[in-house]
Amino acid sequence: MIGRIKLGIILLFFAVNLFGQKQAFLTDRGTAHWLDSISLEYQKYRSAQTAEERLKAKSKAQQLIGEVERSTADSSVKSVANYRGFNFWDKRRESKQYLTGLKKINYWAPKDSVELRFFSNYQTGNTYIFLADYDSAAFYLNHALEIDIQNDLGKYEGSVQDRAALILYLLEDYEHSLQLSEFSLRWATGRLRGAAFNQLGNTYNQMGNYLNAAVAYDSASAIFEQEGISSSLPKFNSMSAYLELGNKGEAKFLSIYNELANNTSVTNYQAYVEALELARAEFCLAYWEDSSRYEYKDLKDILMKPSPESIRFIRSALAKQLANTEGEWQTHREAYVVLKRFYKLVRQDSVKYALERILEIDAAFIQELSRDKEKLFASSIGPSGELKKLISNIGKEELLRSDANSNRVEDDISRGVVMLIIYIMLLIICLYALIKTIISRATTLTQLDDLTVSTARQNKLIESILPVSPYNTTDQPVVIEPNQHNDIIVIQVQLVGYTKSLPVLGNDLFIQLLEELFSRLEGACSKYGLERFKSDGTSLVLVGGINEDYVSPRQALYAAKNMHKSMKAFNHSTKEFDGPVLLKVGIDIGSVDTDFHSELGSTDDIWGAVFTRAMKLQSICPEGKTIMSQKVLDAEQHGVKWPKGESTEVASILAQIFE
Repeated sequence: MIGRIKLGIILLFFAVNLFGQKQAFLTDRGTAHWLDSISLEYQKYRSAQTAEERLKAKSKAQQLIGEVERSTADSSVKSVANYRGFNFWDKRRESKQYLTGLKKINYWAPKDSVELRFFSNYQTGNTYIFLADYDSAAFYLNHALEIDIQNDLGKYEGSVQDRAALILYLLEDYEHSLQLSEFSLRWATGRLRGAAFNQLGNTYNQMGNYLNAAVAYDSASAIFEQEGISSSLPKFNSMSAYLELGNKGEAKFLSIYNELANNTSVTNYQAYVEALELARAEFCLAYWEDSSRYEYKDLKDILMKPSPESIRFIRSALAKQLANTEGEWQTHREAYVVLKRFYKLVRQDSVKYALERILEIDAAFIQELSRDKEKLFASSIGPSGELKKLISNIGKEELLRSDANSNRVEDDISRGVVMLIIYIMLLIICLYALIKTIISRATTLTQLDDLTVSTARQNKLIESILPVSPYNTTDQPVVIEPNQHNDIIVIQVQLVGYTKSLPVLGNDLFIQLLEELFSRLEGACSKYGLERFKSDGTSLVLVGGINEDYVSPRQALYAAKNMHKSMKAFNHSTKEFDGPVLLKVGIDIGSVDTDFHSELGSTDDIWGAVFTRAMKLQSICPEGKTIMSQKVLDAEQHGVKWPKGESTEVASILAQIFE
């Protein structure tokens, strides 16, 4: 009975834990997994093929966000959750939910989460611009600017100024919009700088400064390409500027038009195709208005002369533009301008169409004016209170930055003058030290000459006193003459298994037997012209061709085989080792340098790269075998049938391994 009670308590304990984990995963590892789950649902939402799949992904993500907001997770986690989830909502059709998600990012963000708080306020203001609520937009952009002023935002610097410029542009205050765009360009970098140049081009375009507009659009395109950003918007915008430039912009307009028309990433989107059609329609209308502006023969691929077919094409492009604007007056402006051109230039049967469309747009504007008269009146007077505050704050910040820059320049100049004085003083000190050094050196050379003369006099005095001796070589220095020898055979031998006998033999006997082994191997090679050069530990180096006649590669291989044979006989004759002592033999050929003492008549040292190559070959040679470089095999002057070997390579050295 007691056992059952204990079992029940344990099950109840686990049941409580399992119930508690119905919430989002809130451990350190769990929150990351949970945030990744929201991102995964967003990927499903973007790649969904049906409305049901999108709705399912959106519902799942909103459920996860709700769970984490109700949980005990850190507020930064809740902020990031909303950051990853606000994009599920459509900015136009679901603006309320979209804005709620953005505002929650700021609501949950800790005070030290600068980028999250800035993004929330900036993007909320940007959304209100999209919704044409400029007062609300300015309110949130003011908060974003405060964060910008207090912190270094890096790539976001200048973004608030760019959005403020857009608001004034939409309110048709182009002069001040232009100034704010220039403020933005002082600090903007990367993608934001490209967007700022694009907005600057839009403003210049509306002001009728088409040359500056074209330059700004081209700058935006160049920055986007440099940053690896695929955006054709500046190029689309620049076509209207080049169109208005007439002959000066003809070639550039045609180049951009053909580039976009032949770009599959552009023509795959219907909106871009319709924009190209509208650009072509505008180009044709401009040509009809003044045919002297363009050369028809150069532009006949896109220019159309007045005809029923060309009028139908232009009417179709206009109809699509009007339909895409969904009755919104401000976005009808481009279509309105084209319609006025169309009205003046088309044939009589199309005048009715143009007039009807113009009247429809005028009626829509009048209706908009009467429905929201107060709002439009305020816009026509100038910026609202919040917008004035935003512009004022930006102006103050730019002024402060300008003052700070001026102070910094003055400080830099002052520091530069001080450093220049210090450098001049150091240069004077160095010149003084150099002069003293030259004087000291001259004195030292004079003393050295005097000492040389004195030494010579002393030597002559000693020679005159002492008798002549045939053994007196005091004044005859030993001359060392470097010599180079080519085609020298080098054999590197390593004894494998010999060191195992050290504990049994003891140091003295170990060294004695090792020297006997080296002498044995030297004797096995001596009849082939090879001689011992040096030994190091249990390795032996033999050379051939220095003090004797030329040693052929075939003789070197015979010498190696003879050493293996001698070693095998040694293993059979001795019982002082636990196992056989085997050889690893590496053979190479090359040039060596030697030191020759002219007085002593002997070679003092030998060196060359061939020794290193021979050691590398020996290091990979199997025990009981010989490895010979291909260079040695190729050096044989007489036809030799080499035994069958195994090809190998070490450190780019081709070689053959022989038994």
